[in-house]
Amino acid sequence: MTYSSIVADSSFFICFIDDIKQSVELVKILNCQRLVFIAGTVVISEIKESFSRAKLSTLLENKIQKFHFHELGEILRAFFSEEEINKGETEVIAISYILAFQKKNFQFIVDDRGGRKYVEHNFQELIPKMIGTIGFISVCCCDYDIFAKDEATTIINMIDNSKFRAPKQTIKDAIERIKVCENVQFEY
Repeated sequence: MTYSSIVADSSFFICFIDDIKQSVELVKILNCQRLVFIAGTVVISEIKESFSRAKLSTLLENKIQKFHFHELGEILRAFFSEEEINKGETEVIAISYILAFQKKNFQFIVDDRGGRKYVEHNFQELIPKMIGTIGFISVCCCDYDIFAKDEATTIINMIDNSKFRAPKQTIKDAIERIKVCENVQFEY
């Protein structure tokens, strides 16, 4: 079985729990045996309260691996200001850079426009690994068979109607991809 590591910013988790109130759908994603979620201390601290409110603390502990790298802060100091180092998307970018250096199979989820632009300008080698929450839902449907097409489309429409910010073109592109993809059945 091929595993893929997923490094997600807190906005991904909070979108399901707080914005669209579909923690059940997040649980389906986290329980996919082909995905391994990785997070650093900043993202974990950002999502801890939402997971606790949704009574998912055990899931947080069991399904999201804590990324350990002795001097992550020292590495980040060369690229980011002190204020930026304490942001979840900065941590996601740094972890992704380390995973790319280690030649790991991974994707990272960043929705923040500033974080995405930072990657585009400073870490172009990471661009093919970067995806947003909306795009990742289409990946969950088309590549991992976590959601049926109608489920994935419903989730994306719920996100579009929530306070979560996503460009209309991104939503349209994800729904188009879902319409034409072939769900792949995996043996678990």
